[in-house]
Amino acid sequence: MSDVLAARSQMAVSLAFHIIFAIIGIAMPVLMVIAERRWQRTRDPVYLDLAKRWARGTACSRWVPSRERCCRSSWGCCGRTSWSSPAR
Repeated sequence: MSDVLAARSQMAVSLAFHIIFAIIGIAMPVLMVIAERRWQRTRDPVYLDLAKRWARGTACSRWVPSRERCCRSSWGCCGRTSWSSPAR
């Protein structure tokens, strides 16, 4: 496998992964709002249970990518910051 083909394959996998998470990140809150609104109108506990389950799943799907992004950034939620030791 040539370097160009390997780089293109890696980019394709990365883009596919990020597109899926972007779609989930936009669609799930909308679906949760719809389910909660239906619960408010009908008082059917199925809709409230559905919204709560989706909220848990959305929280889990958002925690991992944000934790990784934070640890790589200069904010350093993992204790690694770019300003933790003075430059000499």
